[in-house]
Amino acid sequence: MIINTNMPALKALTQVNRTNKKIDSSNLKMATGLKINSVSDDASGFSISNKIRNEINGLEKAAQNALDGVSLIQTADGVLDEVTSMLQRMRELCVKSSNDTLTDEDKEIMQSEINSLSEEIDSISDKAQFNKTKLFGKKFTDDKSGFQYGKIKLQIGAYKNDTVEFFLPEVSSKTLGTDKISVQNTKDAQSGITSLDNSLQQISNIRGNIGALQNRLESTHSNIKTTNVNLSEALSRIVDTDMAKEMSLLTQNSVISQAGISVLAQANQKPQQVLQLLG
Repeated sequence: MIINTNMPALKALTQVNRTNKKIDSSNLKMATGLKINSVSDDASGFSISNKIRNEINGLEKAAQNALDGVSLIQTADGVLDEVTSMLQRMRELCVKSSNDTLTDEDKEIMQSEINSLSEEIDSISDKAQFNKTKLFGKKFTDDKSGFQYGKIKLQIGAYKNDTVEFFLPEVSSKTLGTDKISVQNTKDAQSGITSLDNSLQQISNIRGNIGALQNRLESTHSNIKTTNVNLSEALSRIVDTDMAKEMSLLTQNSVISQAGISVLAQANQKPQQVLQLLG
């Protein structure tokens, strides 16, 4: 029998410390609701969870970007709707002025209105902006069509190349041909009807294209939200505490700790048996 080194007590103490560490870990997991509170809890899970969080956060911003894109398109479409109304009014004036019952003074008045409407097309197109971004401004010219376009890029994903680009053409009296509309005589008025029909079709094509893009962005937004739900579920499985399981482990380890303390107390009593030999 020895008294300097009480091995049974040391072994019992080591086990009690291990059990208490497990108890502390369970308490922390239940207090935070997270089963990964540091890298030491699960190194691979910690790394994966951070990547998933980054993707979730990125997708949340991308969803907002998609909605901003929808708002931009709706703004542009509102401008084009006004342009359509003005083109339709100009066409009405051309149809009306094609009638020989009108006097030159009547046609002068209608020509003045047409000129004003043509100028207004330039004005509202030039002023059309979304968050200080010009919607129909000139940025580059397509070599094939000769039209001048403005490029809009949207980040609709969590990663570098998850973008979509679309183009809004210049909308002006020049590109629509309204700056050359004349109703001074019947022949010119007839030509104006044809020209305005082409202008209206041009605007309709633009609105059709951006309408399809709006549908795409709305679908993208819906898909991002669905993806975010799935990623959040995956993240939860990795990092969230299973409270029922952790409570069971806590109860188990608490019992083991109490038993270990009892064993430790008994082990500490053994050196005192040496006193009986000395007596």
